Amino acid sequence: MNILIYPDPGLYRPAEPVDRIGPAERKLCERMLEKLYQARGIGLSAPQVGVSVRVAVLDLNTPELGRNPLVLINPVITHREGEIIWEEGCLSIPGFRSETKRSEEVRVRAQNPEGREIEIVGRNLLAVVIQHELDHFDGKLLIDRAGRLKKNLYLRKLKKMHRDRS
Repeated sequence: MNILIYPDPGLYRPAEPVDRIGPAERKLCERMLEKLYQARGIGLSAPQVGVSVRVAVLDLNTPELGRNPLVLINPVITHREGEIIWEEGCLSIPGFRSETKRSEEVRVRAQNPEGREIEIVGRNLLAVVIQHELDHFDGKLLIDRAGRLKKNLYLRKLKKMHRDRS
């Protein structure tokens, strides 16, 4: 399982809802968590690994605190409140960071890997990560929220990195 890197067209493909949660879907969640920990990220969506379904895995804990994974299948934001600006990064856009305006608190309804409905409230960083991962379901990337100048600077940096490798 590899993380797709911008500008891979797969990152822009809309994700479909998960119809049935069975062994294959639970295995996907396990593999995504493994990849999240390997990449040292805090959030990863299925579209980022080339699977166009509405599954996201999150873990905000540091290795010192121990793992505390959160798996969201077919998540839907049911309530938003407040506003926060947070500097975000993305595993699919290495080296790119951008301040982004998000809701400060979100209420989310989803299913867990056992198929049970769950509802969570995310505030601050958790709210930001949830919104970021749900953007991936709609083919929306952090870099597309940034200004044109910041995006163009990153694209030039990306081209230079490719030239230097050749």
